[in-house]
Amino acid sequence: MFGGIFNKIIGSFTGIIIGVVAIVAGISLLYYNDGRENPFKVAEKSVAVSSSDNPNDYNSEFISVSGDLVSDPLSDNLFLNADQYLAIKREVEVYVITEEENSQGSDGQVSYTYTNSWEGEIPSLNSTPTGSVTQNPAQKPFEDDTFVSSVASIGNFSFDPDDLKLRGYEDLELNTNLVNTDIDFTVPNTSNNSPQNLDLDPTDNPTDNIVFVNKEYVYSSSRAVSNPQVGDFRVGYSVIPSDTFATIFGKVQSQEIIPYKDAKSGITVDSFFLTDREEALSTMNGEFKTSRWVLRFVGFLIIWFGLGMLFKPITNLADIIPFVGSLVKGAVAIVTLPVALVISIATIILSLILNNIWALVVVILLAGLGLGFMIKKGKFTFLEKK
Repeated sequence: MFGGIFNKIIGSFTGIIIGVVAIVAGISLLYYNDGRENPFKVAEKSVAVSSSDNPNDYNSEFISVSGDLVSDPLSDNLFLNADQYLAIKREVEVYVITEEENSQGSDGQVSYTYTNSWEGEIPSLNSTPTGSVTQNPAQKPFEDDTFVSSVASIGNFSFDPDDLKLRGYEDLELNTNLVNTDIDFTVPNTSNNSPQNLDLDPTDNPTDNIVFVNKEYVYSSSRAVSNPQVGDFRVGYSVIPSDTFATIFGKVQSQEIIPYKDAKSGITVDSFFLTDREEALSTMNGEFKTSRWVLRFVGFLIIWFGLGMLFKPITNLADIIPFVGSLVKGAVAIVTLPVALVISIATIILSLILNNIWALVVVILLAGLGLGFMIKKGKFTFLEKK
């Protein structure tokens, strides 16, 4: 009993340290978050040019250009045939045995529950399911990967897609015209037998293990769609089409658009959108505002958590009586909630003022006027000469 109380006392002091660190971290996060420059404000300063303009006329300038996107045909060098894609994301899932640990029994032994499911990673198992003759493959037959065209252009303005933050990926609806099914590869080993190299050509004997294509995936076999077995795989794709309308922001250098870094804010603008300029700017502004509110909420939660940890000695002491401990913890949470909210709001306001020179000037002027008014009204008599 006394050992447990001693541990609670030690834990109380540790909790106080954690609380102080959390409060400082939360305040720092809020201050940094609201001191950030909105990339939208930098991007809107770019010069909107026509895709038919001569890039040499805008050398070293920060521009945005909109128009029809063009790039060389691209494939994933596996199943997907080369087509008009700016970028391709390949995601591979394998049908595997998954394991969930059950609560420890009275005999001290840990038991597990096993199920089969499609997973993006091969899970490791602590034991083999009773009566199972299969095991998970050691690795996936193919890795997830991203493929990006080496060069692309919008009108007369070329760019390297790898230099930009690409967005606009959409799931590719597959069909037999888009997919190459004549592939040789090694089937993952899920038993004591050695893996075999199989030619997955649909013109072969239909009873063979051949790839099957539906709208969502390339499967290791038609059976794997409705009756998968451990070791079966499926491959899905998301792409950015290149035969579409797009907008990019960047700096012109030698007829090519490269990322632009704003000297004042340090923000790098390297954005790519499958929209026009106005919608692209609106998207950038919306994303920044969303991220700002998310980080505000996270900072508030960290401060609230830290304040709660400062009361760890009291809650640990109250835990000696379980019912009382729960009541005290609830009371601490209720009391520290408005305090955390006030600290968060104060930090946000302070950050907005100190990181905006004009706001700081206005606050100083208002403070000076207020102080002068109070002195004039005789509120600060100790400042008057005797």
